[in-house]
Amino acid sequence: MKSNSTTSKQWISTLVLSLLLVGGYAQVIDKLKMVWNDEFNGNSLDSTKWSPAPEWPRQGGCRWSHENFDMTGKGQVRLQVTEQNNSVLCGAIRTRNLFDKKYGYFEVRCTVPEIHGGWGAFWLMPYTNKPGKLGNDGTEIDVFESINGWNGKINHALHWDGYNEEHKKDSISLNRPDLYDGKYHVFGMMWTPKEYIFYIDNKETWRTTSGEVSDVNQYLKLTLEVSDGNWAGNWKNQVNKPIDWLIDYVRVYDYQPIEVDLSFSSLTDGQSFHVGDQVQMHVDVSGPLSQIDEIRFTTQKGDEAGISQKISKINGETTYWFNWFPNKPGSYKLKALGYKSEIYVTDVSVNVIVIDNLGALKVAFASLKSGDRYTTGEKVKMDVILTGNLLQADQIQYLTKQGDGAFAVQKTETLNNASVYFFNWTPTSGGTYLLRVTALKDGKYVTHVVAGDIKVEEDLNPLSLQFATLSSGTTYQTSNSIPMHIELSGDLSDADEIRFMTKMADGDFIVQNTVNIGNAPTLWYNWSPTKAGTYVFRATAYKNNNYITHVVVNDILVEDPMTLKYTVLQSGTVYKVGARVKLHVELSGDYANTDLIKFISKRSDGSISVLKKSKVSPKKALYMKKWRPSVAGKYKLTVIAYNSGSKVAHIAADITVKDRDSY
Repeated sequence: MKSNSTTSKQWISTLVLSLLLVGGYAQVIDKLKMVWNDEFNGNSLDSTKWSPAPEWPRQGGCRWSHENFDMTGKGQVRLQVTEQNNSVLCGAIRTRNLFDKKYGYFEVRCTVPEIHGGWGAFWLMPYTNKPGKLGNDGTEIDVFESINGWNGKINHALHWDGYNEEHKKDSISLNRPDLYDGKYHVFGMMWTPKEYIFYIDNKETWRTTSGEVSDVNQYLKLTLEVSDGNWAGNWKNQVNKPIDWLIDYVRVYDYQPIEVDLSFSSLTDGQSFHVGDQVQMHVDVSGPLSQIDEIRFTTQKGDEAGISQKISKINGETTYWFNWFPNKPGSYKLKALGYKSEIYVTDVSVNVIVIDNLGALKVAFASLKSGDRYTTGEKVKMDVILTGNLLQADQIQYLTKQGDGAFAVQKTETLNNASVYFFNWTPTSGGTYLLRVTALKDGKYVTHVVAGDIKVEEDLNPLSLQFATLSSGTTYQTSNSIPMHIELSGDLSDADEIRFMTKMADGDFIVQNTVNIGNAPTLWYNWSPTKAGTYVFRATAYKNNNYITHVVVNDILVEDPMTLKYTVLQSGTVYKVGARVKLHVELSGDYANTDLIKFISKRSDGSISVLKKSKVSPKKALYMKKWRPSVAGKYKLTVIAYNSGSKVAHIAADITVKDRDSY
């Protein structure tokens, strides 16, 4: 192992000193900003953060496999080593082209796999690792490897100048049998412009500048692999198989501590203001201004969403001004947030109360007046206008009373700080009515408005039905929900129920749903077909099970379209020349008339190759093609379905094929 005596900058020395004094790195990350993490919650790997490593052959004849990782559903990802058909398959995932970073603190919490002839590893890889510039143009950084774990060993390592004759490395092997206890352990690595510092379970284990320090972005890898060399043991001597490796989380922090601080110049928690007051949200900035480039002033009323009021760019000043004038009473959280390159850094917040200057709540009808005249079926506008202190009520109720009867609640509406509320009531029987709107707070009466002597005259026609939106000749798909909503007019008392029916081709009508009419002028029903075909839809009114009337629409076409889906292939995947690319597709929907599918590759230079033609059988849905590209480049892989030479459907994916020596 190469020695290291490089003197760090003053801030690094101070940081390390504070680390030693408090006895653990936890105080270091308290001052660092987490910029990326995965806690591995859920039941599927987050494809915005990780992708399976290519199914490359690895050391000892093993290879990485897309089948050898899964989520436990309990907050971990599990990687495995398994045997299949005399092959050793290993799990591996990486963040290549999804997340990479230069400098920072990189940390994993995991169990430590003990494998005879194999190892688990958490490592950082550059996009290039070529000879000629030492490691500063990219260094493989092995945060830890459980090489010779069966013998109680653990490794940290660096590799630079490629992987051929010029390859160089530095590493340290520690005797740590305590790590192989089946429990979780934390492995971390601080990468600064000056050095690498490695940690195991909160304690520094190695510090080095070997190969000079990488100063390029590098991505993360979690991998298992097996070697047939004696240097790592012999897989044939491994007794317990398969191997399971559990990873609890991976977290990445900026290496520079957050030292910038925001504070309000005069605001304090619990202050009170009146509606219309000037609230001075002035912010003082202390510490290095370079750590933020803007301040965002926001206000949030109660549990409502926060509102961005102003954005101030950092211009070298240490105080930034914003005056807010509240227009509604309530409890507010006032915040100023510091951002750098659109990433949150720090904030300051206070809670204040805004008091209204308004009078008591009043409710008035917008247009309704006592003595108005209507006929049955005509809409009566019971719209109301609220003035005064809107916080004095949280609900309003629309009530009607016929003759000497009791008030009936037609609607209860929750208030939302609006001053106008709308409601149309449709009377179904004649008589003299009293209409009232009552304001409530926590279920208790506050105030009301009333309009009396509202005359409603009978004007009833026989009951009639019509579909609200459905019309003959409309086409749907089996995945659609078809609206069979019915609008009723005339005398609603003519019937007591509506039966929604469907008929396919020359079949019989089937009752799909029965709905009681009541006083509702519109009855709602959505029907979801499961079979393709031509349908007749009918809604029939009954009274005491006796037919009254109906409405019908014909020639409703339901289709089940044919679709293609790749079962394995995904756009954006990177392969190596000679790697196996699976173009397997699955047909779904109505593909009875599909007679041929073609598997086609098109390279970015325009060259097109038909890889395979397959005849389609109505009884077969899955069609498979494996292709091994021989030339590097960008490809569009397409599968096209035909009917008598005409294109029916297609699916395409864009992939990249790289030369074998690309890493």
